[in-house]
Amino acid sequence: MGRTATNLNVSGKNDLRDRVDDVLDRWVDEFPERDTQAMGVLLRVARVNRDITRSLSASVSAAVPAVDSGSTFAVLLLLRISGSPYEQSPSWLADMMQIYPNHLSNLLDRMAAHRLISRQRDETDRRRITVRLSAEGIDAIDRAFDAHYAAERQLTASLTPDELEQLAALLRKMTLDFEGPIGSGRREPRPTPAAAE
Repeated sequence: MGRTATNLNVSGKNDLRDRVDDVLDRWVDEFPERDTQAMGVLLRVARVNRDITRSLSASVSAAVPAVDSGSTFAVLLLLRISGSPYEQSPSWLADMMQIYPNHLSNLLDRMAAHRLISRQRDETDRRRITVRLSAEGIDAIDRAFDAHYAAERQLTASLTPDELEQLAALLRKMTLDFEGPIGSGRREPRPTPAAAE
């Protein structure tokens, strides 16, 4: 079934209520002095992220069973968009995925067992290991990406092109606030005032 747009007017007020509205109403009853606007945004971002992650993972794994997690998909995609010969260092992959190297190592072990990738020593520096897509890996990510792309289109079908552009700009603004721009050297979210005390 396709997704349909909800009835939004130009002010952004929705005629329909979601579960977050109910939570916020209850919160206001107990803490009427608190502004719940930021809470509503963050709760909805968290819920949408959860639902999107589940839907994309289900779509991809149904199409390509070997791509059984979002992390597997991410490694394959990062290698695929690196261009021929589709290889990168483990440290680069861990940095791009923002995961610990030991977690990545376990993931790469499972992917190698499925023959999606191979790990090779650099010919110019034997101490350096590279991760390379196999022929099976290229086929898997190409098919997985087709499923992922179709699911992306369905999941965002309730938004117009203008709304998608606006949402992308707002989320980019938040991402820049947390991580900094490319080249800033900051990869971790900045501390909140409470955490910094």
